[in-house]
Amino acid sequence: MISAPIPPPTTQLFRQGIIHPDLFLWDSWCCETDSGIDLYCLALARKDIDGRPISPSERNQYFFHIRHFHSGDGGAQWLDKGCFQQPGMASDGHDARNIWSGGVLNLGADGKLHAYTGISQGDEDHPFIQSLAIVFCAHEDTLPHGNVILCPTRDREEILEAGYYLPDQDSIGSKEGEEGGPILAWRDPFLFRDHDGTLMMAWAAKAAPDKGAVGLASLSMDDNHHCTVGTLFPPITMPDDNEFTQLEVPKVIFDPGAGKYILCVSTTDRQSESQRQSEVMMVMRMYESDALRSGWTPAGTTSSIIDNTDNQFGMSVIRAEHENRVLHCLAPYTEGAGATRQLTFPPGFFIDLDSLPRDEKITALETRPDSKN
Repeated sequence: MISAPIPPPTTQLFRQGIIHPDLFLWDSWCCETDSGIDLYCLALARKDIDGRPISPSERNQYFFHIRHFHSGDGGAQWLDKGCFQQPGMASDGHDARNIWSGGVLNLGADGKLHAYTGISQGDEDHPFIQSLAIVFCAHEDTLPHGNVILCPTRDREEILEAGYYLPDQDSIGSKEGEEGGPILAWRDPFLFRDHDGTLMMAWAAKAAPDKGAVGLASLSMDDNHHCTVGTLFPPITMPDDNEFTQLEVPKVIFDPGAGKYILCVSTTDRQSESQRQSEVMMVMRMYESDALRSGWTPAGTTSSIIDNTDNQFGMSVIRAEHENRVLHCLAPYTEGAGATRQLTFPPGFFIDLDSLPRDEKITALETRPDSKN
């Protein structure tokens, strides 16, 4: 892996999205606080330590960091708060090679729970050994490192018994993928409270070598905010999972007005890391269900794909306005958006909850529905 500069926070106030002059940005997770919205994403400098441009297609050769942005006006403007977390901080080495996407849960006056994906230092043939880690932060002025809560090598038997797919032990994290499918999926943990208050975690997993699924577990948290797995539930598959091989960055929201759960995911049909990005279909999808662990159906009557989100991937719901029946969302651009827009954040979009599942496709609206202003 190659080290890259971690630029200090810029004083620029970003409006109508985030086009950072020094950083590529991708994936996203967020939470609301008393002062506004805290947004986190993966980040990599646009230039290496010698000042040479870094190509987005080369980014897996570099160490990433997690960037923190804050908005005090509902996402109209964003302030760069700098690096929140970088790899190589954990004493057990679970993040020695890199860190990938995660989630955050606001605990109020106590602080926040942060979850992330640690990539441990495998060999060159096994660069994608992933684990799920959680850390509590009372303040965000120090770089955190957490404790591994679920690991496909350490917890292999428990994971297999719950019904998840894992390859042979010697193949974990292989750059060649898994039995004709893409690389290991044990990443992107998302923290949330169920409607009854239970602490939950969802993440990207697999039910078969080429079948992406949502992982789900209940968590226990002690008085010191240390988390352990309560129940590891079986993988959750989607009714249209024949359309994709990878399911990533899941987000779960409970809609109290409809009494339903909403699931937002990003998917690809990637088979190999050697594929050109132009060969891979990357889309964002939405589902709904009366129950958390089963019964998921596409949020549109004919498709789960969120329309009007071309070249966007890794969305977050920055504000669930249940009283207005609107989700305010944000998602970065992929490399397919072109040289000037790739790996930046466009302005947010809106989902009309009353259109679920009335419309053929769920549509991302550029402005709030007129009747809900």
